[in-house]
Amino acid sequence: MNIDLAFMSASGFSIDSGFTVGNIYECELKRKVVKRAQKVILLMDTSKINKNLPFTYATLDDIDIWVCEKPLTDELMQEISRYNTRVV
Repeated sequence: MNIDLAFMSASGFSIDSGFTVGNIYECELKRKVVKRAQKVILLMDTSKINKNLPFTYATLDDIDIWVCEKPLTDELMQEISRYNTRVV
């Protein structure tokens, strides 16, 4: 499977757990997609920040662009700046 551009979503996110989902099969598929994609764009609104679900499929290091509906907190932006993730 060769993927140029992957658009992903997540059910939850935290600095410690990364991007999470509630279903193991969804997690396994998303891990494979993220691993094979040349570029990963995450579409996730801020209501999911600091929500942890059981299965992590990606970390900030795996995401190239994070698209959200409003600015993130300064604390979170500082953490994100340690990675190559761009926030839009």
